[in-house]
Amino acid sequence: MFTSIRSRRGGSRPLFALAALAWPVLAAANTSVHLAYHWHLHQPIYWPEVNPFAPQNNRYQFAADSIALKLANNGNFYPGSPHKHPRNALVSGDGGEYDAVFDKADRVNVYQWGGRDSINTILHHPDGGASVSYSGALQENVWSLGNAGIYGYGGSWNGGYTQARGSSPTWRTSGGHPRADLVGMTYHHAFSPLLPKSVLRKEIQIFKEIWWKSWGGNPDKSDHSKGFWPIEAAFSRHMIPVLVEEGYQWSIIANSHLARTCTNYLEAAQRGTSGWNIDPPNRADQLGPFVPTNQWWKGQIDGRGGAFPAPFAYQAHRAKYVNPSNGVESVITVVPMCDLLSYQNGYSPMGTTEIDGKIAPWNNPARPSIVLMAHDGDNAWGGGSSYYQESVKNLFNAAAGKGYRPTTIQQFLANHPVPTDAIVHVEDGAWVNAENDWGHPQFINWLWPPARSPSSPGFNPSDPRTRFDLETPGWTEDWRNWAVLIAGANYCETAEQITVSTGGVVNVWKIQEPVSRSGVNHNPNAAERAWHYYLGGLDSGFMYYGTALDDEVKQTLAVNRAISFATNAIGNGALDQTAPTVFKPQRFPWNPGGKGWGPLTGYQPVGFDGKPPYSCHFHIWTHVFDVSGVTNVTLYVRADADGVNPLADNANETYTGGPGVGPWVAIPMNQRPVPTGNVNSDPNVNFFLTPAAIADYYWARVTGYTNVLLDYYISATDSKGNTHRSDIQHVWVDSGEGADTGGGGGATNACNGRVCIDPAPAVQGVPVTIRYSPAGGPLAGAGQVKIHLGWNNWSTVVNPDANLTFNAASNRWEITVNVPATATQLDCVFNNGSGTWDNNGGADWHFAVITNTNPQPPAVPGGLVATPVSSNQINLSWSAAAYATGYRVQRGGTPIGTTSGTTYSDTGLAAATPYCYSVVATNGLGSSAASATVCTNTLSGPPTNYPPFLVDGTLDFTGYRVSSHGMGLFAALRGTKLYVATQSPGSSGPNDHFLFVTDALLPAASVNAPWAKAGQVAVSLTKPYMATESQNTYVVWNNAGAGAQVAKSSGTNGVFEGVIDLVAAFGVVPEVIYVAAAAYATADGGALVSQSPAGSGPSLDPGEFFAIPTAALRDHNADGLFDRLDPALEFRIESFVVGASNRLTWAAMPGRGYQVEAAPSPAGAWSGVGGPTNAGPLQMELGVTPPFTLSPTQQFFRVRLLP
Repeated sequence: MFTSIRSRRGGSRPLFALAALAWPVLAAANTSVHLAYHWHLHQPIYWPEVNPFAPQNNRYQFAADSIALKLANNGNFYPGSPHKHPRNALVSGDGGEYDAVFDKADRVNVYQWGGRDSINTILHHPDGGASVSYSGALQENVWSLGNAGIYGYGGSWNGGYTQARGSSPTWRTSGGHPRADLVGMTYHHAFSPLLPKSVLRKEIQIFKEIWWKSWGGNPDKSDHSKGFWPIEAAFSRHMIPVLVEEGYQWSIIANSHLARTCTNYLEAAQRGTSGWNIDPPNRADQLGPFVPTNQWWKGQIDGRGGAFPAPFAYQAHRAKYVNPSNGVESVITVVPMCDLLSYQNGYSPMGTTEIDGKIAPWNNPARPSIVLMAHDGDNAWGGGSSYYQESVKNLFNAAAGKGYRPTTIQQFLANHPVPTDAIVHVEDGAWVNAENDWGHPQFINWLWPPARSPSSPGFNPSDPRTRFDLETPGWTEDWRNWAVLIAGANYCETAEQITVSTGGVVNVWKIQEPVSRSGVNHNPNAAERAWHYYLGGLDSGFMYYGTALDDEVKQTLAVNRAISFATNAIGNGALDQTAPTVFKPQRFPWNPGGKGWGPLTGYQPVGFDGKPPYSCHFHIWTHVFDVSGVTNVTLYVRADADGVNPLADNANETYTGGPGVGPWVAIPMNQRPVPTGNVNSDPNVNFFLTPAAIADYYWARVTGYTNVLLDYYISATDSKGNTHRSDIQHVWVDSGEGADTGGGGGATNACNGRVCIDPAPAVQGVPVTIRYSPAGGPLAGAGQVKIHLGWNNWSTVVNPDANLTFNAASNRWEITVNVPATATQLDCVFNNGSGTWDNNGGADWHFAVITNTNPQPPAVPGGLVATPVSSNQINLSWSAAAYATGYRVQRGGTPIGTTSGTTYSDTGLAAATPYCYSVVATNGLGSSAASATVCTNTLSGPPTNYPPFLVDGTLDFTGYRVSSHGMGLFAALRGTKLYVATQSPGSSGPNDHFLFVTDALLPAASVNAPWAKAGQVAVSLTKPYMATESQNTYVVWNNAGAGAQVAKSSGTNGVFEGVIDLVAAFGVVPEVIYVAAAAYATADGGALVSQSPAGSGPSLDPGEFFAIPTAALRDHNADGLFDRLDPALEFRIESFVVGASNRLTWAAMPGRGYQVEAAPSPAGAWSGVGGPTNAGPLQMELGVTPPFTLSPTQQFFRVRLLP
């Protein structure tokens, strides 16, 4: 798995005192460029399975445990896999694959004393040292090897770093800080930006536990490092509150994610490996300064590179997170690592050339630059002795010789505190090192979006916009494994909550160390054990390497072990007060209505080089899980008024909002189960372990917005009413119109040097905003700027010159003008009104103008009709408006939703209440006036509009199964809508499939089967039935009435499903419904070859239909559980009368069994009362007469549904 490393020296060395060399001491107040190192050391828990070796058998396996099992061929074997696990070669000769991990001489060295020995070579620099991230998993692995005294590791494995951490003044900087600053990180190398906050917090808390034990720290953690290393340099502002709560004052970030926030990034950086080799930044993230182009530098090594502004990308700043519920800010210092130079430093010797020419000239003595070299310290050349013993000191010495200051991060911040007002925005993303991620703000190497199969009809290899399927959806193993981890997180969170709420304690130290290093069993409770195993499966490498070896099942292994313990704490879930666990909301594409490039597009252009941009319509998706079931997931979206989310104003960051932001619009999210199998039949994937639980996938399509900044978040509620709201995120939705050519000179680009336009290209008849930066030109520092504007190569000139307005947020002068309907080119130069001109060095500025294919704003919608259809729903319809591409629906003048059609259903209303509506038409040019307002009242009575079933060839819920015989049969009811499903025949199979629904059966099978098939059926063919042919996509409902829906999957792994309105089909909702599925050979006269719920041909007889009271099929809350089986709905004790009868009754589900149990108190021991009681096929109520005595004076009874 890991890259092999090269060394010039190796071998064991004992702990000893080291002497410092003499070197000139520099002044402590040095304000020149500073230089620092960060070394990252890690190996995962390669197999988070229960350790079988006593007395350490109450934890997962460390390296020595897994090695022993592999060498002895005595464990970690599983049905469905021929391998011994982990498949990685942990050491030479263990039968594993890839390069051996732990017995490499360079790693044996650096994991024990190598870092200390390297720092010894730079002690002559007063502040010389390094920050080191040494993962908790690696500490466990190396301890296990050292404890066993094998492969070059010893019992004093931790002595070197303990000494370098500041055991004496020699090992401290001039300010008394550790030379080796062992900073915080996630214990198991978990991928911080995508973790639920509860999981990130646990990872950090257990890391602090092992930290003090390994490095001789204080048990109260008072001497724990103030710095944090986000693994892979992967950072998000949403991590900040957890980091601050856990005592961290600063975090390393990748400086590319400062560069990409600059307002002129796309002017200074070009597409490619030395600029942006991924999607360009979204405008919502470009809250940084304008940095003159002559202060940028760019480069690449091995395809890893970028463009970086000095000094901005080399200064420490502050970043903030705003709690969306209360507006409270959490602030942390962010220290940028040099993305490009760090990679070089880890692979070859280097000098100070780039610092001298690219960074030092722009150093600000008031806020000095820091060039931080951060990289793996145990991989490639940067993990070898040549690096640690030669390169480290040589670069520091060369830097000092140039007057730069070698330092540690902590000492640098102590000498140069970051001003409290130096707040910046940091774009999400990791370092550029990761191949085919390149620092993408969505961490795509650890979360590839659901990909569309190349064999799908929707896939067009020449159109990169078709590579992903967010609705069906597509599939990738990382997308699937995050769903497994989200389910595991909810089990652990719920187990902890119930443990604490019932008087228990969940100790972090027991999660980290269920059994001590000396073999003392700490007897962790079920919640603590669940967390222990779950966290062991979070290593980011398992996602990064994806299908390599057995990485694709390690998450499942950890989650399954965790769930086996968590369920003991959760019990029946009655005490569940934990909200659903929601995966960090994701969107696609990154730039709606705009440009795309890089791995996600297959390095094909989107929105430039003459290619069309992404649609303005985009998707938001997530995974959601709750042990008690999820009942509602909703996306909330709101529009910003001015297109800017300024750092000084938090209105966009809170749920309540404020001036400049609109109201939230609710968009219900669509649910899909996540397949647990190898959907794409990837030969590199072997899911020989099946997850015990997996989250569902939810998606929503956002439409109707252009040229606007949106805020959004997701809310999810479980069956007990517990609700989780995600953090707020932001996206700029571009125009989605045209495509620039990407040609030179900037004539059709958004920016041409110091001038940018929006939209780009400009559109005939559409207002265009022109933004001008005078920096570096004749008007630099001007107090007033005017524009000299013309069209069509100056054939028309606007007179007089108009004043521009200075925008402090973008640091540019701006003006918005109307583009003439005849324009083909925009021309401009600038002056200060006093005779000083900026004409781009005589070239002027020119931008292309494209034809407007829809040159008019939309007309006002007419014919609005509001129709109440229930006590909580009103349906709206209106006539299409000319030139409209979408509509905004308003209730009482406030927007409540958008649609591209001419109908809308407003739900969740109060009964018998008046509501008034209007509709606004929209297109890329703007909005119409509101339509005439119409008002109506909702009906009185109970609600009748229930969530719709999804009819798309994917089974809605497995809980709807009513028969497993033959083809299988599923049914459910919401209101008057009946859902039925059976196995799909696909579109190339041997059998046609039928599904019959009726309110009455014939006495015998006396009617010829439909479609000239063989045999008879016991149902009139005037009753509803749906049918599909096996050799094509044809599907049909017959006799189903209005509103029927039907669909099937293209393969046999999906379903043939449909929905009918029982009232439309039968006139009323029948008291009893009869359903059967049948498969006949395709040819005319084809025989009945399979059926459900019973039978084996040759005819479909009366006894071979599933008969059930229709009310028993209700699932009105759409949670996949029949209401009759839900204790929160209909599965309740109906009566309990003490006296002569002592009768206990409850609502039953036909065909199911129940057990009555009694106890002296709710917390007491429950025991069965009599034997099980079974409901007959049509029986909707059951009852028993339990015994009742006067001693004890009270008894408690409950009814348990049997499996």
